Amino acid sequence: MGASLRQKLRQTTGGNSPSATPRQRCQLKPIGLLESRGGSVSFAWKSTLRALYGADQFTQVDWAVRHALDGQPLAQWLHGFYASHAKPFPLKVETLHRLCGSEATLMSDYAKTLRKALDAVAGAGAAHGEGFSYAVRGDLVHVEKKGSDAQRLHLVKKAAKPRKLRS
Repeated sequence: MGASLRQKLRQTTGGNSPSATPRQRCQLKPIGLLESRGGSVSFAWKSTLRALYGADQFTQVDWAVRHALDGQPLAQWLHGFYASHAKPFPLKVETLHRLCGSEATLMSDYAKTLRKALDAVAGAGAAHGEGFSYAVRGDLVHVEKKGSDAQRLHLVKKAAKPRKLRS
């Protein structure tokens, strides 16, 4: 395994060290990095997270886009967040601020950073054939994206189901 990859992986697991802040420790990070012969890598996960990574589970993140966003944590978070949404609803800037764990104290500063991060996601997505666009209207962020094949199938099935009337 290359030194650069080893360093990034160690940084990924580093947030769970005893000296990490509570915010760093609660992030979804592996608790340890194990190396084996042949260059393969294994992670030790908190037992409460193992269910998310079972044989019947998967993540649908375009890793080329993710790597294009290296060094841009908010852009990477937004990419992962929106990758999990088949058809994103508009969200308030304040809601995204809260969800991503930003420590920005002025919402106007966060909004500027958010726009730059969304621009980065849109640019990286376009460069790798992943449709992603956004618009900020008032305090709402509207995202349009091309869903994965599985997400599009889910939306078609959902639209075909008769809606239950609420009583």
